[in-house]
Amino acid sequence: MPITFSEETTGATQYIRVHTPQNKWSVVTTEKEIVEFDVSKGMAIDIKNVTFGWLAIDKGFRDWQPWPSPSQKTIKPEGSVEYKNGFEVEVYVPKHGHATFSSNTMAVGNFIAAVYNKVENEKEFSSGKVPVVKVTGSSPITTATGNTTYDIGFVVDKWIDMPDREESDAQPPVSAEVKKEVVEPSKPDSEEDYF
Repeated sequence: MPITFSEETTGATQYIRVHTPQNKWSVVTTEKEIVEFDVSKGMAIDIKNVTFGWLAIDKGFRDWQPWPSPSQKTIKPEGSVEYKNGFEVEVYVPKHGHATFSSNTMAVGNFIAAVYNKVENEKEFSSGKVPVVKVTGSSPITTATGNTTYDIGFVVDKWIDMPDREESDAQPPVSAEVKKEVVEPSKPDSEEDYF
């Protein structure tokens, strides 16, 4: 039987990008459009299903190698790009839908660990609900090695059922919403706009 290769069209997903020094959070759409969002309004994080592993990121390159469990690290891969401890988790950002959130930076990794540690003993954690996390800011801190990283402050606002992926995928394209917001005067966001 002949073998053929075709362009992969499945599995494309939005992802979250974070710039911790300025506390700027963006959704990068499947069309590679970068859209900032106000993380102080909250995002739902499927923290119970976060995975940890080795993550290598460079321009035009990303390789994710999950560990069997957080306590079962695999051997660090070798390569031209440095692999670091990383994580991957699904999030839901109102008005933007589902996105993959992953990072191998100390600041963002510590943020995810802090969220997990804060909520793992809550009754909602085991009931299938997800926390709505509101980021309150980002402060520079000095590590033991003298480097600068950032402490991402947050509060857990409430617990919700994770919105269905099918419903969020049916939302209008982000670019259409942005154009509408530019043309029409915007009203202040209300809590109902989010969760």
